[in-house]
Amino acid sequence: MNPMRPVCAIFVLASAPAFARISVSLNSDISSPQPVGTPVVFTAVASGGSGEYDFQFTANPASSPQQIKQDFNTTSTFGWTPSVKEGQYMIAVTVRDLLNKNSRAAASVAFTVTTALNRGAQAVHSTANTLVALFSAPACPAGQTMRVVFLKAGQTALKSVTSTQPCDAATSMNFYIAGMYPSTPYNMLWETLDASGVKVAAGNPMQFTTGAIPPGISLPSPLFAAANSPNQIDPDQSYPVILHLFTPGFSTRFNMAATDLEGNYLWYTPQTFDYGTRTETGGGLFTILAPTITQSAPNPYAQQLLEVDLAGNVLISTNAEIVSEQLAANGKHPITAFSHEARRLGNGEILFIGTEERLIANAIQCGSTGGVPNTCDVLGDEIIVLDSNLQYKWSWDGFDNGTYTTSQGTFQLVNDKAVLGETCKPNQGGCPAFYLAPIANDWTHSNSSTLTADGGIILSMRHLDWVLKVNYANGAGDGHILWRMGNNGDFKVTTVNTQGSTMDLATFPWFSHQHDPEFAFHDKVIHGAQILWVYDDGNTRIAHVDSAGHSRGQIYAVDEAALQANVNVNTDLGVYSVAVGTAQILPNGNYWFQSGLIFGTDGQPYAQEAEAGKNGDPTFVLQVTQGNFASHALEYRAFRMPNLYFETP
Repeated sequence: MNPMRPVCAIFVLASAPAFARISVSLNSDISSPQPVGTPVVFTAVASGGSGEYDFQFTANPASSPQQIKQDFNTTSTFGWTPSVKEGQYMIAVTVRDLLNKNSRAAASVAFTVTTALNRGAQAVHSTANTLVALFSAPACPAGQTMRVVFLKAGQTALKSVTSTQPCDAATSMNFYIAGMYPSTPYNMLWETLDASGVKVAAGNPMQFTTGAIPPGISLPSPLFAAANSPNQIDPDQSYPVILHLFTPGFSTRFNMAATDLEGNYLWYTPQTFDYGTRTETGGGLFTILAPTITQSAPNPYAQQLLEVDLAGNVLISTNAEIVSEQLAANGKHPITAFSHEARRLGNGEILFIGTEERLIANAIQCGSTGGVPNTCDVLGDEIIVLDSNLQYKWSWDGFDNGTYTTSQGTFQLVNDKAVLGETCKPNQGGCPAFYLAPIANDWTHSNSSTLTADGGIILSMRHLDWVLKVNYANGAGDGHILWRMGNNGDFKVTTVNTQGSTMDLATFPWFSHQHDPEFAFHDKVIHGAQILWVYDDGNTRIAHVDSAGHSRGQIYAVDEAALQANVNVNTDLGVYSVAVGTAQILPNGNYWFQSGLIFGTDGQPYAQEAEAGKNGDPTFVLQVTQGNFASHALEYRAFRMPNLYFETP
């Protein structure tokens, strides 16, 4: 281990005379220079002031503006892996005194990253993730793009390709290669493409052999057992990868992973997370850490939103404490945790859901105690958008912005209580962090959010059985509710020529306690309607209409202007998933539905995934292996993908 190297700090005087000035130094665990792909840990050491601090870290090419990678947190270390290109980088830290946050100091250090090429030629390197390689290729002409092709040694078909990167004539090109079987030799080579996508040149194949999955990686095994299905046929081979976003349930914490369609592992995350939400083009995965709630000692810094790359390196991170500070600075209410959703928008901004806790007086929401101020604890949601530098841009608050208008007048969303009266206790499964009371009304429990082509935001409110569209207007909107879809909402539902099952269509056609609603095909209007997919958990329907019912996969044709929705597909999934779930339309026109939390007749939980044909009937069913409560697998989401380099829907 090389000695730590202090760097000269920049001092800032405290704004309040009661505090002495603070200072900070910044050190790295290995010396500069280091080749592309080398993990480096920087440690900040602060002194002066109150002795309690938080730290913000930035990392960027020396000639570029500062880019926040790890926003203010009490953690004084910053892990950084430069994996894109060689060059001179600047790493900086800003420290704040927690008892006087205007008292700050900063320090920076230059760090040189060298090429990972082998004497100027292409090279392939192992990473800390045994199923991921780092491929380095020579520079290519500006105006072209490069990708890497890889396939199992001895094969000529079933090749995989990375996403493309713009060529940089001055530096090497570097790619994480992921989606490979354990302990298997692969051949890989680079290809350059011109502006029209035609291959211009290619490198010579290089061989790389993956390692075994380490014993410390927790994965269900064996993963799949085929469920009984009378129509079992081959699934859509154009999307041969399943991304399994396992989430903790009961006493089990599994790493997230990807498999082929037979359940053989292709990739894993080195860390475990509470939620994995979405991937983006190139392989970034948004994740949420939501540790055990301690009401006597709340720690919003520990509630974290992170993006990791294919090797498991943390690219960016923020937390509920600093997001709440930004909200407060803009006159908004704080959040206690991140909840269920995070994704990157096309302009680099980040959209996510935060949980908000309030003590309110509301007789409809709170019953007999509702008229007594500060006696009813209610959990709501905020939609929040951060810019590409992790700074506040826009938010929507279910308490303050939840206004909708019908023919009967204008109403407040807070007067619509949870349909099944759900409540939360500390550390209860599926419940976010909250601190103001021992029991909270789990009022909305929103679980997914997405940007629409016209600049609105779709929000799935599970406990109200509604999908909302709010006025975002690409950041300029006032947040009012444009419409509510679902039972007792604004849309008329029809069941004309519905494909698949007739289960409960006549008595309860709408979804309830739904997950993952999204307009397909980038909101394209087809024959006057947009296509909406949604996973219908069915909790309300099963509680009030059909106690023996199942969850359903549904596809709607939606006419927003006319406020009409037709159930085009109603798939009986054969099981009841009491929570979580995913829906998706595949390239061949089939449908993908994932049931993430099913309880068997023996009381043990498991998950199941199904592909349904165009007629709505399941054609291919996979089941996450059942086990005891100590080893079961709970899936938050499971997406079908062509490979690991695509943005999930």
